[in-house]
Amino acid sequence: NMVRAVVDQAIGGSDAFERPYIGASFNEVTAEIAESLGMRRPAGAIVIDVADDGPADQSGLRVGDVVLSINGQRVEHVDALGYRLATLPVGSEVEFDVFSRGELVSVRMTLSSPPADAVLKTASLEGRNPFAGAVVANITTDLRRQLRLSQRAQGVVILEIQRGTPASRAGFRPADVIESVNGTSIADVDVMQQVVAEGGRSWRFRLNRGGRTIQQFLRF
Repeated sequence: NMVRAVVDQAIGGSDAFERPYIGASFNEVTAEIAESLGMRRPAGAIVIDVADDGPADQSGLRVGDVVLSINGQRVEHVDALGYRLATLPVGSEVEFDVFSRGELVSVRMTLSSPPADAVLKTASLEGRNPFAGAVVANITTDLRRQLRLSQRAQGVVILEIQRGTPASRAGFRPADVIESVNGTSIADVDVMQQVVAEGGRSWRFRLNRGGRTIQQFLRF
């Protein structure tokens, strides 16, 4: 299971080198996307998310832009972009050839260190509440990338749901981001644990699942 592997890797600290950060998420350019953008054929990696004030945002890269090459090397597929970026050192300047709004433009940016949220903090939720049986974590840059979370996702992310627990019966899933519970914004796992410990018979919560906002109310 991908989420389990992510957790093991994060806890084990197996990311020995620092990955450069650009503050953008990319996806594959399908034939349909290429056609809709007026490209001759599918190629490159399309920008689907840009983090506020990250290197990509500051360089002018926008959602819907397609990165076609990096430092003169063609990017045939989104995986190639990830691989090429991962091999570059933090602090290096890169030049992208970008298909933007029907034009070919050159975008320069300096790769920075990931934001200072790289330490994974998790908590197993317990007690009499609909979240009991879920393992949640603060959202780190690595988790955003590996679980394909929105750059704007704020809250705690569910890493694991134990079978037969209230969280399992409530229908929560790994990679769900819990944004608020009973009117309290969930900034991190400490806040989540406090809200859960306060208990209660009725639970209102908002979560983000794959970019969709879900609001629910449960009596417990």
